Amino acid sequence: MDALLSMPKFASTIKSLLMTKDRLFELAKVPLNENCSAMLLKKFPEKLGDL
Repeated sequence: MDALLSMPKFASTIKSLLMTKDRLFELAKVPLNENCSAMLLKKFPEKLGDL
């Protein structure tokens, strides 16, 4: 990591990512609804009839 920080082209980008990584993790969390959790659990929701 020290090598990346010593590169002037990437230093500011790497530094800003490291400083805000906790915030990025919070933004990356997505609440799961019933359909999403069904996909993760390999359960499929009940099929709806045709319109």
